[in-house]
Amino acid sequence: MAKKNIVVIEATSSGINYIHEIEKLGYHPVCVELYRGEEEKEMQRFLHDVQYALVTDKNPDILSADESYEKTFEMIKELDPILIIPGSDAGLVWANKMAYELGLPGNKPELLIKMTNKRCMQESLKKSNLRYIKSKAITSFEEAKEFMSENDFSKVIIKPSIGQASVGVCLCENDDELKHAIDLNKDIELFDNDEMIIQEYIEGEEYVVDSVSCKGINRTIARYKYKNVPNVSEAATRDYLISVDEDDPNIKEIMEYHKKVIPAIGIEYGAIHAEYKFDSKGPVLMEVNCRVNGGMQIYSVEDKAWGESHACAALEAYLDSDRFHEKLNKELKINNYYVRKYLIMPKECFVLESHVNDVFKDLESFNVAIEFGGNRFYPKTVNLSTIGGIIHLTHGNKDKLMEDVAFIQRMEKEEIEKIFTIEK
Repeated sequence: MAKKNIVVIEATSSGINYIHEIEKLGYHPVCVELYRGEEEKEMQRFLHDVQYALVTDKNPDILSADESYEKTFEMIKELDPILIIPGSDAGLVWANKMAYELGLPGNKPELLIKMTNKRCMQESLKKSNLRYIKSKAITSFEEAKEFMSENDFSKVIIKPSIGQASVGVCLCENDDELKHAIDLNKDIELFDNDEMIIQEYIEGEEYVVDSVSCKGINRTIARYKYKNVPNVSEAATRDYLISVDEDDPNIKEIMEYHKKVIPAIGIEYGAIHAEYKFDSKGPVLMEVNCRVNGGMQIYSVEDKAWGESHACAALEAYLDSDRFHEKLNKELKINNYYVRKYLIMPKECFVLESHVNDVFKDLESFNVAIEFGGNRFYPKTVNLSTIGGIIHLTHGNKDKLMEDVAFIQRMEKEEIEKIFTIEK
């Protein structure tokens, strides 16, 4: 008997975990790869294959999307899928729209603007009487200055309203920084219907809550905190992400706020990745994405840290509501402490070979290293699109885990030539 199809649209980064988890549940994954022009096809084929290989010994069945939504929809309809889910931000709109048209579980198409556009997210919170970040779409320096003057802001963030990987996110404190940020964002074209926005800057620590929803009911499956690189002017230069337990002094208040945010945005089904800031006023939403956590966070690492992967929990929310509700009130506990360490490139350089795995594989907490290869230019790290690699670490002893993090930090600052063979 043929296995039932589950379609994943644009399974990239941690979205590749769906391939493994779908097969484990006894279903058949079909990966829809979005249309690319001739110039991008070869590179995208390489990137997809490299990522698929992290979770499966053989390539999954692939359906190459047409440039037309309608033609792609007809191809997917012929597969008679039981689910259509997004494997990344890029697949979110098509996946939910197609699921809705076929009567499958998903989020309402008319609400997707609130789930993708960061300005609209904040407007939704305002309408629900929740704390929000003041935001406005802008097209010019003059509009940005007007926003700052009207609200008496000395610091603001300029960024794309949809965007990804912190690309274009700029912290601005003076006119020169404001002009640079606006010029930078005018040149960014990541998604259709994107816009440039200005937001008030919120001080404080940054947290992540990963959860899943089933018919509008939300279950948290993981919690983290970001640590940023100190003394760097860019707004979102990440150093590492670390798991957070109940001992964190802010987490209880964040979780209470999170429970109100999800219905305010209107998310009813699937994986949710939400990022919050916590300052003297408490928590506030930075952004929420209807997808699994990113960062090439392989399912085996999430299993070690939390006992289940984000992708597995999301599929359960779609397919097994009884099991979902059994876990709903179960206390969330850390099995092993986890760190996702972003490899910081201290300078731009041409890398002949990458030795990330060889250099760090003997660390006691080492799990998986994501290398970006050699014979290519590596820019200086300013955001998540310019990191030199990702190292996933887990350990039952938090102090030992942080010793390994400190070792990686020292190596990237003082001995980068041992991690990479760099052209002189």
